[in-house]
Amino acid sequence: MENYIDNLIAKHFANETSAEEEKQLQELISKNKEIEKKYNEARLVWQRLVIKKDKYDLERGRYLINYKIKQAQDSHVNLRQMLKYAAIFIGIAIIGFLVRQDLYRTETVIASADEITQLSLPDNSVVYLNKNSQLTYNISRLKKFNRTVELTGEAFFEIEKQDGKNFIVDAGDLYVQVLGTKFNVKQNYEQTTITLNEGKVMLRNFVNSTQEQYLMKPGDFVSYNSNSGKLKQKQVNADVYNIWTKNRLVFDNFSTADLAEIFRIHYQKELVIQDKDFDCQIKGSAPTDDLNLLLKAFSKVLNKEINIVNDSIIIE
Repeated sequence: MENYIDNLIAKHFANETSAEEEKQLQELISKNKEIEKKYNEARLVWQRLVIKKDKYDLERGRYLINYKIKQAQDSHVNLRQMLKYAAIFIGIAIIGFLVRQDLYRTETVIASADEITQLSLPDNSVVYLNKNSQLTYNISRLKKFNRTVELTGEAFFEIEKQDGKNFIVDAGDLYVQVLGTKFNVKQNYEQTTITLNEGKVMLRNFVNSTQEQYLMKPGDFVSYNSNSGKLKQKQVNADVYNIWTKNRLVFDNFSTADLAEIFRIHYQKELVIQDKDFDCQIKGSAPTDDLNLLLKAFSKVLNKEINIVNDSIIIE
């Protein structure tokens, strides 16, 4: 019981007591003269410290370790009591330091310049991280994975649904909040885009607005420009925006507009159709890692000659 009271008193001065512990301590002090004496002795040790009370960490512990013993001779606190409370304060400091370290532990995954990285998060959600992209998330043992990640670059998410627990992607200018869904996020210094494949997504915390929110539906494409502060939305074929996650593209009723988006986004080429009346719906599959093979597949399906001229792909 004595050790418990000593620790309770030390936690009080370190601002580590809960409301219930604080109430218990005050009741003990008011009813027991010996505990009141212990409290006053501990307070005197604490007041001798010159370190700010709101910065309770290992620095304080080192100070206590090097505390000049001769100061006890000038105090009403005997040396044994002073060292006892100093030891308790040090223990609390070390525990607090280790707890804070754990709470802020993170894992950062960086995809290389020539390879897409697939990873599973602690909640079993799957992330495909595009080349040169980075994902950071918390790995605290105490509070566990908090289902919040920070993204720089581009990633495709397949979120494992957990009842009542949102998953949040911090993409710089936008927070993407979901329960369980599949979506693509691409973030850079000027623009952030989100494409929703399945489920629902809530976007919030846009820059230059007050808690503005936008609810996305499957097929929605949202882009946010950090320079203009403007948000744009349109309906798209969501599969077009995440073909980078696959080695082979399966296209089912892709339009010529879908083709144009594929070439523009993934290959930085402009689609030029010379036949003004040409339009169709395309079905089939083709490899995505070789543009020439992809064009051969399209040429066969469309029965059209397709050529690359500088930054243009021309369908004749």
